[in-house]
Amino acid sequence: MLIDLQLYTQDFESKFIFETTKLYLIQSKTRIQDGSFSLPEYLDYINLILTQENDKILHYLDISTRRLLNPCIRKQLIETHIEAIINKGFDDLLRAERIKELHLMYDFICSVKNGEENLRAAFEEFIKKEGYELVRYPEKDKTMIKELLDFKKSIDVIIVQAFKDNGKFIISMKKGFEKFINMRPNKPAEMIAKYLDAMLIAGHKGASSDEELDTNMDKIMVIFRFIYGKDIFEGFYKQNLSKRLLHGKSASVDAEKAMLIKLKQECGPDFTSKLEEMFKDIELSMDLSHTFKEQSNKKQCLDMNVNVLSKANWPSYQGAKVNMPIELSSSLGNFQTYYKSNYSGRTLEWQHSLGHCKLKANFPLRSKELHVSFFQTLVLLLFNSSNVITFQKISEITSITTKELKMTLIALTMGKVKVLQKSLKGTNIENDTEFIYNENFNHHLHSIKINQVQMKESEEENDKTRTKVIYDRNMQMDAGIMRIMKTRKKLNHSNLLRELSEQSNFPIRQADFKKRIENLIEHDYIKRNEDEPNLYEYLA
Repeated sequence: MLIDLQLYTQDFESKFIFETTKLYLIQSKTRIQDGSFSLPEYLDYINLILTQENDKILHYLDISTRRLLNPCIRKQLIETHIEAIINKGFDDLLRAERIKELHLMYDFICSVKNGEENLRAAFEEFIKKEGYELVRYPEKDKTMIKELLDFKKSIDVIIVQAFKDNGKFIISMKKGFEKFINMRPNKPAEMIAKYLDAMLIAGHKGASSDEELDTNMDKIMVIFRFIYGKDIFEGFYKQNLSKRLLHGKSASVDAEKAMLIKLKQECGPDFTSKLEEMFKDIELSMDLSHTFKEQSNKKQCLDMNVNVLSKANWPSYQGAKVNMPIELSSSLGNFQTYYKSNYSGRTLEWQHSLGHCKLKANFPLRSKELHVSFFQTLVLLLFNSSNVITFQKISEITSITTKELKMTLIALTMGKVKVLQKSLKGTNIENDTEFIYNENFNHHLHSIKINQVQMKESEEENDKTRTKVIYDRNMQMDAGIMRIMKTRKKLNHSNLLRELSEQSNFPIRQADFKKRIENLIEHDYIKRNEDEPNLYEYLA
């Protein structure tokens, strides 16, 4: 009746909404300013008020009132205090994966004006802040990628279960990851390559099936997409792939090729072309070694496999000239003669530091099969004719560099497998230090792999890889600048930098860009405009 007479709307409803709104403005303000309520408690308070008011309407008021009252209550309880609510403990809820509370918060905040935008901004900032803690500390580099994967998994669960798989929150997540992971340039890219290296070596030891291994690689690719310095990744991945291929460390060739396909799909064929050529070199080398053995089976005293690598596709290696016994040098010479007769015009450059051998060792207690590096082989063969040899004598006979020889002897005397003994304790080695054949050597295994020190990753090797990538970047920047300037003829500094950045697969710093510009000006490839110093002109 009141509604029919319009008394409900004119005399009651507007005043009821005003007073109710006023009540919750005061209540919410008191609770927020008091600070004694935790965020979960405040969310429960909002939920309770909305439920109670809805019940009142259902039992005592016209249903049309809910359409007007609900937004007013939400404005006073939520919209007015959005910043305070988010700052109250949103980060803590995310950190603890409190899905129920996060879902409630999402529903409440996204129901008011600008709520979703504020929540997404806070979500992105949380990811940026928390993620940076995972990548910023050098002492945590070894666990970086595992922690990034765990963090990504946690964020994915929150988006799906608490934020209703909202696409805008997925975009915020991606922005957050891109920002923090590139705040420490290059290192995450390097560690992703090393993480993949460990994964591809472990194979089924780290995954129960091919499907799980493939899934794990996909997870890594998600992190990989966020990094800008993909050339750094390429440099370290190539370095590690070479070791896996040359030393038979890959658990699965299929997994290796599956990873290449993923990289090719993500970065294009140019990114993986050299990596694919590395596989072809290994496959061709297997055929080459097989044919060589068939043709020289009676002449060869050693069972030898040779990998012939195309220099352009593999990491650069520093050649080392060494002296070797006749049984080794003659076998290598036979292969070289065979290769030249079939491939005239090509030159072989032996990389002895990459070689490895299988030796039969007749110890007094029991014979063993030793898997050793080529340098370790040269040293051990000397003990066929003498039981005690000084460091200086070994150095003179083999011509192995002092640094490499010391690492080789440390591996043979101080590792888990001590086939030689040293006259002095400790790692210090002098010219007169004696090395002694260990006639008491014994081991529970027949086939033993001796730790190959030269294969282990060193900071020197890492620096070499980084230096090579930086050199390649400079060459790419020079080529890119010249390509753009040849087309444009004239271009100012900012536009040239922008176009170059768009064409590059790595981030270009202002300082590096300026150096390349100065280098090209110095070599008369481009020049500055006399009237406008920031305008560059192409010189034919």
